[in-house]
Amino acid sequence: MYQDLITKNRDYIRAIKVYRSYGDKIQNLANWLNNSSIVTLTWLRHTGRTGLVRSMLEKTWKIDECFYYNDELDVLGWIKNKDDFIILFDLYVRIYWVPKIIVLQNMNNIEWIKDLIMQLYKTKKYKILLVWNNIQIQWVVNIELFPLNITENKEKNIRWWLPTVRIAPENEYKDILLTSLRNDILLTDIIESYNIKNVSLYNNVIWFLSENHDYKSVREIHRNLWENQIEISHLTLIDYLSAAINTRLLSKCYRYDMKAGKVISSKIQYYFWDVWIRKSYTASSNYNFNQNLLYLDLLSKWYIIHWWINWKFIFDFYVQKWESKICLHFESSSDKSEIRKTARKLAKIDSPALKYVIVENKEKIQWMRKFEEQWVQIIELYEFIQLI
Repeated sequence: MYQDLITKNRDYIRAIKVYRSYGDKIQNLANWLNNSSIVTLTWLRHTGRTGLVRSMLEKTWKIDECFYYNDELDVLGWIKNKDDFIILFDLYVRIYWVPKIIVLQNMNNIEWIKDLIMQLYKTKKYKILLVWNNIQIQWVVNIELFPLNITENKEKNIRWWLPTVRIAPENEYKDILLTSLRNDILLTDIIESYNIKNVSLYNNVIWFLSENHDYKSVREIHRNLWENQIEISHLTLIDYLSAAINTRLLSKCYRYDMKAGKVISSKIQYYFWDVWIRKSYTASSNYNFNQNLLYLDLLSKWYIIHWWINWKFIFDFYVQKWESKICLHFESSSDKSEIRKTARKLAKIDSPALKYVIVENKEKIQWMRKFEEQWVQIIELYEFIQLI
């Protein structure tokens, strides 16, 4: 049975199809492994993690020199403890020789796995890559594989971010596939991994967050859920939110008080790591969709992002990267007077940060120069993304 499991894993990693271009991510991952010996690779399921591993193995190591083990392939539960795994590994060595790299994937909720990893690491014989494992080793480098960003998509109106959905031929099939992948993420990475018993309740909480576009404390969210006839305890809500954040379904963005110069950690906006998973829950407005889209793109470019307030005015994002600071706000209205009001508010802010008002269409706006002279640029979303 052990040899069957070895063969199953070897065949699986070789058969993986790659649906996205990884660019310099392959070399970056290889460099981290060379320098650190042990690295973790995380992100949302179906974003191409296994494809990245396969691409790296082909280009930097011979795939035959890799011991690959995915716990989800052990459907019969042959590997029950560390001793079973060592028997499996020893058999692999006898058949194929000592591997240069060990890849362990989906080793979640396994008590003995951390001890095993440290035992392998201390031998100093192997490079070890942990793919989507909820193992916390403080000093280990963690690489996050973001979903496709707007630049990678290369299409202004691209709809589908999950790579396997993106290549599907027809929109009707895309919708079905997206829902199926979303449910797989929820079932495998959240419902099963975190032992969530009320699936309907969990889905209702995620639906509510997909509709929300305001900063709230957990207590406020709890109250709003009850107002929407979603009956849940405060502690259960905290557990549900933690599960969604740990699995990279949701991301937390805190409010920032510009005048006081501090983060308000009690007020949180939850964004989805994949905008079309958010869309699959709700007919969210273009305003919410584009805001979530930009949030992801900024994160992929390593900006620190906050939702921010300046006295009584509330704006969308205050972002920083090294010495660069940007204040920006989405204007959902196409009315010129509303755009003017937003531009004036930004112009009054005493900050050296660059200031932008993002509008849906600026072609008909002839009076922009006045605000550009006050260091406020009125710009379209995709134009801003290319700018940064």
